[in-house]
Amino acid sequence: MGFHWNKHCIAVLLIISAAAVYGTQVSILQSPPLLSVQNGQTAFLNCSISNHRQLNLEFVLFYWYLLPSHPEKKANSTKELAIENSTHISIFEGVDFFTSSLTLRNVTPYDGGVYQCSVYIVIPSAKDYRGNGTLLSVKAAPVVSLIAGSVDDRSGLVTLTCSVMGFYPQDVTVSWENTPIGIPPSIQQHPLTLNQDGTYSTSSSVTLWSPETGMTCAVNQPSLAEPIRKSIGKGGVPQHKSYYYYFLILGLTVLVPLLIWILKKTMRYSDSRNFTADRHNAEVEQHADIVYTTVQHKQPPMMSALHPHTFSSEPNHPILEEPTLYSTVIYSTSITDSVGE
Repeated sequence: MGFHWNKHCIAVLLIISAAAVYGTQVSILQSPPLLSVQNGQTAFLNCSISNHRQLNLEFVLFYWYLLPSHPEKKANSTKELAIENSTHISIFEGVDFFTSSLTLRNVTPYDGGVYQCSVYIVIPSAKDYRGNGTLLSVKAAPVVSLIAGSVDDRSGLVTLTCSVMGFYPQDVTVSWENTPIGIPPSIQQHPLTLNQDGTYSTSSSVTLWSPETGMTCAVNQPSLAEPIRKSIGKGGVPQHKSYYYYFLILGLTVLVPLLIWILKKTMRYSDSRNFTADRHNAEVEQHADIVYTTVQHKQPPMMSALHPHTFSSEPNHPILEEPTLYSTVIYSTSITDSVGE
């Protein structure tokens, strides 16, 4: 009887616990409800059970699901996708086991959609609960460029191409401003192309007579605070690059002659220095020849007169028997002085 009583007690306690869980609504907080990030940034999502202490929960499991919003993913999947850890996604459980966080690194448009946190209560209720979800929207601003083709010599027509690259969402408007009055230009809007990272690209071309006035391509897209405008000047010269041509003309007319003049002055100065050095070397050599010739025909003076404090005037002094380098230098200097006089 004791065993059966204990068994019944355990059953009653489980029923009471389950009734407490079912009677009290499990509160799952998922934040933030809305999140907008730029392409390439990082997104953080959180999920927690706020009243787990009141329900005496002991063991729960967290799961994450994505209902994609990207057109390509929606076409290939009709239901929500389970999120798992990868090099791109990290799921962390809290230290109290009642919280979970989801981190998405280097977000792309493919990551956009509704993320739902699912909590499975193992003990004591064995039931699954869902959070309200987080709507993650990814935006990518377009890169716009305007290029003019060469003018057709026979028809005089030129084609301007406005390229819009790497944008999301796919809603985009490309328009042409300052079109010439008269014959309307031929405008061709090219279809969208899907890039590898989930962004889109497109282009618009206009064919017209070589423009006598400026033409402007205006691009508007949801990720832009204001439209992007690219202009091209008369004859198909991009206006935002026209100052390069002014600097080029200035360099050809002013800077190049100035550099040539400086180069000539430098060469003349170098030639002058070389001439002076050569002349000085020639004079030095001529002077040395004169000194040598003079030494050959004159008797050396008394060594005491050259340096009385060092040499003795006595004849046949031992220190004078072998002339040293020092005495030879002094001797040569004296001879040179006498020649100069």
